[in-house]
Amino acid sequence: MRDADLRAFISDISSLTGKTFIIDPRINAKITIISQEDLSIDEAYEVFLSVLAVNGYTAIEQDNATKIVPEISGRQAVNSFLRSNTPTDNYVTDIVRPNSASVTSLISVLRPILSPQGHLAVYEPNNSLIIADRAGNVKKIKAIVNELDKMPGEKYELIQLSYSSSKEVSKIIDKIFNDNSGGMNPNQFTSYSIDRTNSILLVGDLPIVERMKNLVQSLDTEQTGSSTLKVKYLKYADAKSLEKILKNLSENFSTQGGVNTKIPTSIEAHEGTNSLVISADPDVMSAMENVISSLDIKRAQVLVEAIIVEISDSLARELGVQILFSGDGSNTPVVSQRFGNPNPDLTAIVGGEVYDTTSGLSSLPATAQSLLTLDGFAAGVGKYTKDEKSFAAILNVLRKDSDSNVLSTPSILTMDNEESSIIVGQEIPITTGESLGTDNTNPFRTVSREEVGIKLLVKPQINEGNSIRLDIEQEVSSVFGPLTIGASEIATNKREIKTAVMVEDSEIIVLGGLISDDVQEFERKVPLLGDIPLLGRLFKSTTSSRSKKNLVVFLKPTIVRNVSDMQMITNEKYNLLKAEQILNSKRGRATPNLKVLEDLINK
Repeated sequence: MRDADLRAFISDISSLTGKTFIIDPRINAKITIISQEDLSIDEAYEVFLSVLAVNGYTAIEQDNATKIVPEISGRQAVNSFLRSNTPTDNYVTDIVRPNSASVTSLISVLRPILSPQGHLAVYEPNNSLIIADRAGNVKKIKAIVNELDKMPGEKYELIQLSYSSSKEVSKIIDKIFNDNSGGMNPNQFTSYSIDRTNSILLVGDLPIVERMKNLVQSLDTEQTGSSTLKVKYLKYADAKSLEKILKNLSENFSTQGGVNTKIPTSIEAHEGTNSLVISADPDVMSAMENVISSLDIKRAQVLVEAIIVEISDSLARELGVQILFSGDGSNTPVVSQRFGNPNPDLTAIVGGEVYDTTSGLSSLPATAQSLLTLDGFAAGVGKYTKDEKSFAAILNVLRKDSDSNVLSTPSILTMDNEESSIIVGQEIPITTGESLGTDNTNPFRTVSREEVGIKLLVKPQINEGNSIRLDIEQEVSSVFGPLTIGASEIATNKREIKTAVMVEDSEIIVLGGLISDDVQEFERKVPLLGDIPLLGRLFKSTTSSRSKKNLVVFLKPTIVRNVSDMQMITNEKYNLLKAEQILNSKRGRATPNLKVLEDLINK
C-alpha cells in the first residue's frame, strides 16, 4: 500500500477480521505499508495496530466493537487488562504489586519509560502500581519491576547520557557482559535503553552494576565533527522567529551546571530553506533539538465569519405658512411673515409676478427658481391690484421618511495566534490644504485618501478544548456628504467595536449594538399671535426630525485542524455559490462562471 487512505485500510481490516470498528471523526491519514511476503489475518491485524500507533491513533477493544481514537483519548477509554495474547500496540491497563521494593521509590525510575500518552499511578495502601499504556510498554515496565523487586544486595542505576545513544551503549554493555561473564548467570545483570530521555537503566548485582556504570561513563565521551554542527529543517515554524527564541535561551543552555561549554553556541536562520544552522556542544545541541521539536508543530487555523447589520430610520416633518400684505398705492409689502429658509419662497414668487406685471417681460427667474426647488406640497392664494391693497399667502407641508438596511458578510481565515484583517470599501479623497501663488495664480491643493467601508481585524487564540479567545476590531464607515449646502468639506460616518471575547468552536456570538436615537424639534412663531389656538397656526412654522441607527455584529469562529475540515468548509462555500448561480439563472440574471473553481475543487 502506498499513500493509501487510513479509513479505507480500516474497512479492509474489518472485512478480513470480521471486527466492527467505530471510527473517531478526527481519524484521517495517508499510510504506506511494504511487505515482501504474505501475512496471515492475525499478522495483518498486528500490522494494522502498528500503523495506528505510527500515526498517533489507537484501537480500544470493547465487547461488541473496537473504537479507533487518537492516542490522547486512548488512556481514558482503556477498559481491558494485559493478557499474554494482547497485541503489542493495544492500550491496556494493568496493576503491579512488588513484593520487596517500594512503589514510591520505583516511580522515579519507571516514569521516564512511559510513552507520552501513558499513565502511572501509585496506590500506597497495598503497595501497588497502576499502569495505562501500550501493551508492549506495559510488559517492559513489568519486567523492570520484577528485576528491581529483589532482596537488598542487588542494585539499579539510572544513567543520563550526554554524548552517546542509549540504544547503542545498551547493546555494547550487554554484549560485553555476555561475552565476559565467566560463568555468571546472565540474569544477574540487565540493561534497559530509555530512548525518551536518552538514558540507560542498569539492573543487577551490586558489583556488576558498579563495574558497568564505569564502563558506560567511559563510553559516553565527547565526540567531534558533525555532532557539534547541524542543520535543522523546519516543517511548520518560521526559522527567523525560532532563531530569536533559541538565541535568548542559548546562554542558559551553555552554562548548565555552572560550567561553560567549550564550543561557543551559534544559531543562524536560513530563510531560503526555512532551516536553522546550529553550532554547539552536544548537550546544548540536544537541548535545542528538544525545544525545536516542541515548537515546530502544525498549528490549527480559525475561520471567522461575520454578519454586519446596520439599520437606519429617519423621519422629518415640516409645516409652515407665509403671508405678504401691501397697502394702497405701494408695491412694497408692509406686512410679511417668513421663517427660516422656506421652500418655495413666497417673497420670490410675488416679486417675480410684480416684476412681470409692471414690465411686461416673460422671464421670471426668481419665481421659477423658487418653484423648481419645491420639496413637498405647497398651496397658496393671493390678489394683486396695482396701487391698491394686495395680499398673498402660501401653505407648505413636508414629510420625509427613509429606511435603510446595510448587510455585509465578511469572513477571514487565519492561523492560531496570528493577526489578520480584511477591508472591503474604497478610498475617498479628503482635501487637507489649499494655497495660491502670487497674484492669486497657480492654485495648489493637497489631498489625502481615507478608507471607508467594512473593516474586520481579528486575532484568534485557541485554548484548551475548543474555546477560542478573539481580539476583535470591527469598523463600519461610510460617506455622509457635505456638512452644509455648498461646503467642500466631506463628513464620514464611523462605527467601531474593539473588544476581546471568549467563545466556543462554531458558536455564534453577538457584539452588542451601537444605537443612536436623535430627535430634534423646531418652532418659529410670531409672539402672541402664534399662541392663539387654531388661528395661531397661520403665524408659526414647525419642524421635527428623528434619526435612529442600530449596528449589530454577529461572529462565528470555526477551528480548522486538518485537511478534511478545510475541504468541508470549501465545499460548503462552493455549494452556496453554485446554488446562487442556479437561482440567478432561473431568474434570467447574469451568473458567474464557476467551471474553473469546480475543476480546482475536484482535483
